[in-house]
Amino acid sequence: MKEVEENKAKLEKMKLENRDFYDIKKFGEVLGESEMMVPDSRNRLIQNLQELHQYLVTKSDDLNAEGEWFITAKKLLCEHSIGNSESNEKNQESIETNIESLKEGEAF
Repeated sequence: MKEVEENKAKLEKMKLENRDFYDIKKFGEVLGESEMMVPDSRNRLIQNLQELHQYLVTKSDDLNAEGEWFITAKKLLCEHSIGNSESNEKNQESIETNIESLKEGEAF
């Protein structure tokens, strides 16, 4: 969402500076692609979180509940209210995932 807002501001700045029509048109297309990307990315994140939840539920007997991976996965699901009795509609409003703690090459 941040990228979309930044691109909107940049496009307005380009218009105010009377930049080349072709450049403005092309950047408008970039903005449109960014706007389409956000909902798709959000939906894929929710789907993957739900798959992670399902995996934890079906494999709970085989997993180490004290392990770092398991604890991190449960925390992530809790942050996004996946697997709770609350509706997942909340997740579709705004999702922000902190990936700064992941090591290079590590996936969650």
